Amino acid sequence: MRVNEPITDREIPVSAGSVLVSRTDPGGRIAFCNADFVRISGFAQEELTGAPHNILRHPHMPKQAFADLWRTIRAGRPWEGLVKNRAKNGDFYWVRANVTPLFEEGRIAGYISIRLPPDRASVEQADRVYARLRAKDGRGIGLRDGEIVATGWRARLRTAAASVTGRIAAARRCGEETAIGRTRPLCSVGAAERLSRKANWICPEIRSGTICVMLRYAAPAMSIPARAFSSADGTWEEEL
Repeated sequence: MRVNEPITDREIPVSAGSVLVSRTDPGGRIAFCNADFVRISGFAQEELTGAPHNILRHPHMPKQAFADLWRTIRAGRPWEGLVKNRAKNGDFYWVRANVTPLFEEGRIAGYISIRLPPDRASVEQADRVYARLRAKDGRGIGLRDGEIVATGWRARLRTAAASVTGRIAAARRCGEETAIGRTRPLCSVGAAERLSRKANWICPEIRSGTICVMLRYAAPAMSIPARAFSSADGTWEEEL
């Protein structure tokens, strides 16, 4: 990964109303950049045109951020996240960057980046997370399409539990009964609510793939076949 040095601890404020725009070819070389981009970077227009965009890379940016960026945009999706850039004199500036693929005849012909001033709370969060990633202390956190996200089985469980809770609420509004297990038994909405309250202790079983909660409205995505929830006494039945 390119390392641009030296660096200082001086921040260049990106004023409200500034819009930094650049366009690159598919390999990341700058084909165009606007006046705000040139002014804040400290480079001359001639130095930037034709140069790789990583001429602005600050060494405090973790490699995971750029791996996530390239993975996202090469897949044809837009990427948006916080970026710490290095100016020519070594000073730094933070931007909220949106990088979007440009298509011509169905193929990626380049990328356009629009960078705006970020809010300070987002900068402080990104600074902490990026420092952990650089220090290889990023367990439980990651980047997806530029967004800072929780990772690991606990995060997957929280997502699943949130889905269950939301779908149970929908089931209550519909007044529907939902089927649990493959063909048995029927579970009332009340039993389904008891199931959602069990989410805290369900974690290890979900991780090992032993739970089946085939709620027609509550959790169709959680289709790991194994056990059925009994509406009679709120306990797990034997494995199916």
